[in-house]
Amino acid sequence: MLAPVHARTLTSRTASSIFHCSVSVRKDDDVVKSFAHSIVWQYAEFLFVPSTTTIVPIPGVVFVDTSTALSYPSLRIDAKFRPVNTSRQHLRVRRLATEHSGWPFSTGASSRLDNNARTPSFSFSPPPPSTPTQHRTVTSVVTSPNGTASPRSPDETESVAGRLGNMNLTPRQPSLAMSDVGAAIADVANGLDEQTPRPAASSPDFGRPSPSPSPSPHPRLKAKKLPHNVKDEKPPSNRFHDPTVQQAFGEAKTLMSSLANALGSSSLHVNPDSTIQRLHRQAQDLSRFQCPSTRTVGFVGDSGVGKSSLLNSLLDNQHLARTSNSGAACTCVVTEYHYHDSRDFVIDVELFSQEKLMDQITELLQTYRRHHLPSEENETAVGADVREVEDVGEVKDVEEQAKVAHDTFKAMFRDRLKDEQVLTTKPKDYVLSTLRSWVLEARPSQIGGIKTRSSLQECSDLLMHLTSETAEATEPAVWPYIRKIKVFLDSHILSKGLVLVDLPGLRDLNSARRMITERYLVECDEIFAVCNIGRAMTDVGVFSVFELAQKAKLSNVGIICTRSDDIQASEAVRDWTGSSAERVQKLSNNVSTVQSEISNIVLVLPDEDTGEDSDCYNKLFRDKHKAEKRLLQHQFKLKKYLIETRNTDIISKLQTQYGDAVPARTLQVFCVSNTEYWAKRSMPRDDALPSLELSCILDLRKHCLSIVADTQLEAAKQFVVNDIPALVGDVALWVQSGAGSTDAEHKRAVRETLDEVERRLKKDLAGRSSMLSKIAKSFVEDFKTHVYDNRNTDDWTQSAIAAGSKWNEWTHPVGRWHDWNEEIIAGMVTDLAVPWQRLCSSFGDEIEQAIDLVDESMEWALEFLEDELDGFSFTMTLSQVLLCHKNTMLAEAQKAYDNFENSLSTLRVDALSGIRTSLIGQAMESSYKACNLDSGGGSHERRKGYINGTIARQDLFRNLMRDFRRRLNGLADSLQADLLTTIRAHLAMIDETLDLIRRENVATESEGNPELRSRLGEEVSLATEKTRLIQQVIVG
Repeated sequence: MLAPVHARTLTSRTASSIFHCSVSVRKDDDVVKSFAHSIVWQYAEFLFVPSTTTIVPIPGVVFVDTSTALSYPSLRIDAKFRPVNTSRQHLRVRRLATEHSGWPFSTGASSRLDNNARTPSFSFSPPPPSTPTQHRTVTSVVTSPNGTASPRSPDETESVAGRLGNMNLTPRQPSLAMSDVGAAIADVANGLDEQTPRPAASSPDFGRPSPSPSPSPHPRLKAKKLPHNVKDEKPPSNRFHDPTVQQAFGEAKTLMSSLANALGSSSLHVNPDSTIQRLHRQAQDLSRFQCPSTRTVGFVGDSGVGKSSLLNSLLDNQHLARTSNSGAACTCVVTEYHYHDSRDFVIDVELFSQEKLMDQITELLQTYRRHHLPSEENETAVGADVREVEDVGEVKDVEEQAKVAHDTFKAMFRDRLKDEQVLTTKPKDYVLSTLRSWVLEARPSQIGGIKTRSSLQECSDLLMHLTSETAEATEPAVWPYIRKIKVFLDSHILSKGLVLVDLPGLRDLNSARRMITERYLVECDEIFAVCNIGRAMTDVGVFSVFELAQKAKLSNVGIICTRSDDIQASEAVRDWTGSSAERVQKLSNNVSTVQSEISNIVLVLPDEDTGEDSDCYNKLFRDKHKAEKRLLQHQFKLKKYLIETRNTDIISKLQTQYGDAVPARTLQVFCVSNTEYWAKRSMPRDDALPSLELSCILDLRKHCLSIVADTQLEAAKQFVVNDIPALVGDVALWVQSGAGSTDAEHKRAVRETLDEVERRLKKDLAGRSSMLSKIAKSFVEDFKTHVYDNRNTDDWTQSAIAAGSKWNEWTHPVGRWHDWNEEIIAGMVTDLAVPWQRLCSSFGDEIEQAIDLVDESMEWALEFLEDELDGFSFTMTLSQVLLCHKNTMLAEAQKAYDNFENSLSTLRVDALSGIRTSLIGQAMESSYKACNLDSGGGSHERRKGYINGTIARQDLFRNLMRDFRRRLNGLADSLQADLLTTIRAHLAMIDETLDLIRRENVATESEGNPELRSRLGEEVSLATEKTRLIQQVIVG
């Protein structure tokens, strides 16, 4: 994107060899700033020699691929380099000249480049618009002795806006390529700075190619100069990510695009009554095909463990999700990250309903009053709702919950709650009525729904507003009203079909959000418990996730430890033993040795080269640079060993501690460093890659992509094996219908045969008597036979009461932790566990019979057509199309049942486990809330009374079984609806295929367009052959 730059003379001597680069752009836009920084970076070596000088980005600068298309009418870039260590430096620029093809470029400094002027800078500004016949003036810039840059062309004095015009940066057709920048750098490195400047090339329209673009005269830009590209990371081992498979997949879509162009070459494709219009639309749809399979990965952890930073790293968007350290009240709102193919950001906000909000407010008010009302006012103020707290641990819990309630009320109501005493001095019903009216007035309904933001900064600001609150805020916060946020953005990891979800921890003090997290964990395809690596072995949040997984029999759980870089060599030497400690000490000694060497050189190195002994000065200067380079290498080796050694140890310990919780597979554990990932993210690829790999973010991203790879490969196979051949076959039938070689009698026989096929398939597969139309009823009857009729609610009630009697024997100080839900339904689970397994097995048998029915019906149709239409030219093509539809119907029917099986697993968790969101958990919720709100002397007995009173109700288990049956009936109805929708859709497509043969207007249309028919015939032959080759690659 920049013209070559050639240096007349450039020398640089520095006592400090590490420089920071900062970029300022006269436009408040993150993308522009990132682009500017990438331009500046290409000139880094050009500005600072010797080449051993290290230049690092100032923290926070984002680096993006310069191929991104931008269009900014007014832009000026100013770049400055400053040494990290400014104690000793000397920089002298004797003369610098530049030459452009449109981009004026200048270097200089704000003051003399001596010991007091250590910030050389330069700026870019785009070219003025010009006509095709215009040539831009060659502009040279000479650095004067005082360090300022003086232009040689009057164009340099023009205003920025006047010279800019409209700037357009286009990735596919750049008139000023970044390779030119690399070539210029290479010139300097190779001593070509004395060459004669070449005249600037004509550029009639910036951003558009010239009529005869010439190749770069300096084809030496190396890959190591480019930034790391997430798309270049090693993909999972699944065949879907194999380059040859991806290339074949792309060629298949290109093939459909070519077919769509051929179908659109005639005006028939705009005629709504034309068959060509339908075929053209289908070809266009297939040319845009994307593997639809999605998988959801949930990241759950307590506040402060680094989930937001982790998601930013995985999404490769450093400042997307931010956290506020100054928030007076801040909670983790569930946030889903979805893909969309656009540069903007879409935020979809879902609010809590009025009823759910009042449930939360009621609970918060009760916890607040429980803590703040004095014990002597118990009976007069709120009766049994408030008791004296006697347990120290309980006091702390109540105090913490009361603080959350206070902060939430202040966030929601602000000035309305000037007098907080009203929460405790007024009767509870009065306070709740007041709060309800405030909620109606303050509920920010305007934030619900979809919002679009054009830049990362705007999106980040909106998310910050929605999920956090600053201490100085005066307006009511919105986060208490939000149930869930969906963010749609263009990110590589999301583009592969993943949905990433940021979830509150299971210990969140807001019970509503805690229950939302629990439902996500039950339904997610993959779950990661996120924790700080320093507390990984004892993290209560991780334990709670695996406890839930054990109850719900989930095996898709892993662990992510953050802050893997937070380790000191001195601590490792003290805490580690054996060879590990010795290795750390040795690496530390290497670092110390080189540091001493640098210090000794600095002691004898003059502040500047006085000219008296230049050779000695230059040697010392070079020795110092070499030593500094070795220092960086030794420091990285030490850091790498520390991080990887601890990672290995932690992973082994966690797999031992939690491995039994996922017996079906190896527990996945990742130790990552978001700090290490972003430390050099904006640097050239070869410089950044060691730190990126050490961060382990790349490994985690690769693992996440592997979750969806299998289903995407199956979708790709379906696309090339069935979808494409079915459409190509339909086009071939249209071409053949115009042959006009069949007489009236044979046409009548053909129509009768095709009509019989259509009638029989509709009757067998979608008729009222079809098995597929009765499968829901059959499943409901099976449930009644295997499960519902085996209910024994009286015995289950007695079993629960017996468990409650045991609880009465416990005392508060010594009673161990118990899962009351599991003990309440223990009898029910014992009686129904085996019948449930048998029921699921019978479901599988019936689905297999239904799939066999589809297979047998389609096989009958194929055999019938071959027998009745033997000898017709279209018979083989028709059979191939129907075979494709059969395969697709079978695959989609199996997919519908797979989804049904997943739903059955969730139903088993809800009906036969004791998690909080299960059926028994919801039935006991009000009793548990009453227990939590009771305290003080005798509270233990009262709590047992609440529980025993609920479990002794005769309708408890009757209601549980009714809910169980209702949920099963709903799943059965959904399965049948999905199956019939699939079958009917394909029967409709089969009808359209049959119409290509039996409808006279199709033959007339084909006969009347011989040129189109001829072209489509060629396209069909080409597509058939290419599809066969593509299938060999993708199917294997």
